[in-house]
Amino acid sequence: MKNYQSNQLRNVAVVAHGGSGKTSLVEAMLFNTGTLSRLGRVEDGTTTSDYHPEETARKMTIHTSLVPVEWNKTKVNLLDTPGFSDFIGEIKGSLRVADGALFVISAVDGVQVQHEVIWDMAGEMPKFVIINKMDRENANFDKVLDSLKEKFGANFVPLQIPIGAFNDFNGVVNIMDEKAYTGDGKGKEVAVPGDLADYLATYREAMIEAAAEGDDELTMKYLEGEELTPDEIRDGFRKSVALGKVVPVMACSAIKNIGVAQILDLIAEYFPAPKVEEGPMASLIFKTIADPYVGKMNFLRVFRGQLKTDAPVLNVKKEKLEKIGQMMYVRGKATVQTEVVPCGDLAVLVKLQDTGTGDTLADKDKL
Repeated sequence: MKNYQSNQLRNVAVVAHGGSGKTSLVEAMLFNTGTLSRLGRVEDGTTTSDYHPEETARKMTIHTSLVPVEWNKTKVNLLDTPGFSDFIGEIKGSLRVADGALFVISAVDGVQVQHEVIWDMAGEMPKFVIINKMDRENANFDKVLDSLKEKFGANFVPLQIPIGAFNDFNGVVNIMDEKAYTGDGKGKEVAVPGDLADYLATYREAMIEAAAEGDDELTMKYLEGEELTPDEIRDGFRKSVALGKVVPVMACSAIKNIGVAQILDLIAEYFPAPKVEEGPMASLIFKTIADPYVGKMNFLRVFRGQLKTDAPVLNVKKEKLEKIGQMMYVRGKATVQTEVVPCGDLAVLVKLQDTGTGDTLADKDKL
């Protein structure tokens, strides 16, 4: 796995109520990038992110897993978090190092208790919503969208709408590009179905209005009745997402891998990149585990500067020096070594002596 510049990174906390299908979504994303040759299943204990023995036994996420996917010259660091309140600390740690939250909601069950809890925890950070399980009986995109608006009161704007539902669900329409895709995987571009023309027009107008709110000049242009260019709409919408003025909504079936590739396109284009801070290296440890083969593993995000191997750093909280030896990028339980972690990226340090969750590591000479 190569190093990416900060503007090519997306740090995404994938959050949900248990059973909404977020781990299956992460698995489908990995499959679409070519990392996997076959889709794992939660029921079989074969997914990339649920790899701990207790997770495969219970068929549920217990530990947050870091699962990067590489798509459209972008590295998307997916943090697959637990969906039950017993493990709320794992979710808090992930939100602390993410640049936004990706809420996965069942098209059948709608907004559930854990969604509401995490929504409050996420505060003002940017949010995306994926309405999953569009292939299930009683799936209802519009009903869930109305429920989101009622529960949270945010400006929810679809960037994707489903083509059909239950047995008839076979694709999605991209509102921004006014293009339709059917079939699994990357899908096949087709004409937008005629019965969705009015939906497309309505949601596209809402999207343009949301884009105009992201920039004062665009707001004035929109209010004066001038038409925004495609580039202005994209840029304005991106800014509105980063400012929390709009919450994009998408649709898919993770199990059938329909609409997932198009969601990756939208994450790469509209999810906020990490903010780059100038100055000496500073990083935060957000998770620590003891691996039976590797030993103590500290998961961290670099917030400022870059982290290099063989560099002594200061544990600011404990006022102790640590020697950075082995650094790794991880994808579930798979690892690959790296010598540099750039600003904004997530990685793992192995066998630090005095460092644990919540500690800050900084350049010892330049504080």
